[in-house]
Amino acid sequence: MDTLNNRHYYISTGQVFVMFLLFMVTPFIVTKSIRISLEYFDIVRKAIIFGSLLFVVIALVYYKNQIGSVGRIGNLGNNDSVSSLSFSYSGALAIGVGITFMINNKILLKNRIYIISVIGLSTILFFLGSSRGALVALLVTFLFIPLSKKGLTNRLGLLLIGGLLILGIIFISNYYHSNLMARVLGTNSAIEHNGSSAARLPMWKDAFSQFVDNPIIGDQLGVKRFGYFYPHNIFFESLLTTGILGFVPLFWLMINGIKKAIKIVRSAPQYSWLSIVFIQSFIQAMFSSVTYQAFWLWLSFGLLLAFPIPQKRIEVRELKSK
Repeated sequence: MDTLNNRHYYISTGQVFVMFLLFMVTPFIVTKSIRISLEYFDIVRKAIIFGSLLFVVIALVYYKNQIGSVGRIGNLGNNDSVSSLSFSYSGALAIGVGITFMINNKILLKNRIYIISVIGLSTILFFLGSSRGALVALLVTFLFIPLSKKGLTNRLGLLLIGGLLILGIIFISNYYHSNLMARVLGTNSAIEHNGSSAARLPMWKDAFSQFVDNPIIGDQLGVKRFGYFYPHNIFFESLLTTGILGFVPLFWLMINGIKKAIKIVRSAPQYSWLSIVFIQSFIQAMFSSVTYQAFWLWLSFGLLLAFPIPQKRIEVRELKSK
């Protein structure tokens, strides 16, 4: 419909189709369809941790002078400016996967030191990005972890640790002169004064209004008042572009993904890091992403569906070579 009406977006329809195939259909269908052993999931987890380390080392080498001197890496205002979201969500992912894995597995001291080092370095990226969506993703991680533990005492203990980590986030944010807490605390003010940092709310409102005008098959790829840009929320995007016909199956898929994530956390806690990858990717898609570019969301969703749920709960194992 958009092509026939000759509408011009921030991206061409051909590019949308290519990215839809590469970043959504391919990773989801391939991972969901093939038979994957538990050893493969261990390889995926190792790749995430090592990839996070590689990314953070490269980023810190290139942006070392900005640490502690800039509130948000995207505010450099020159050609050196990069996506704040890539920094923040990458940091949150490494922190979430690393902490979840260590809590639910017995590992050698050298491996624990390695993962803690990656977590520590990733916190720098997290605060350089200063993304509120990434903060939500990290906080939800701390709420998910207690699901893997039996007994009220263990769960309360983990929630207490989570509370201490939140205090740590506030302290580190101030130490690195990050804009993260200022952006969080200034959200209400930004909404009241129509600040740019709260632009997603009117964007979501407009997207929903366009959906109401065309509720069955949707309206178009972007939000009119915002230069036909995507609404930064996959549910509003689905309502906007495909109407009820596209929203219902997407909503059903995401609900089933969350259910499977909870099952994995409870039945195979040492693989609960996989649930964290999906949950964080889902939260990113709700605040900052677009359906046809949400590679991590569809990849992790496919891995979730491919994961073999055990008949009995798998207890914590000792990993000597992981």
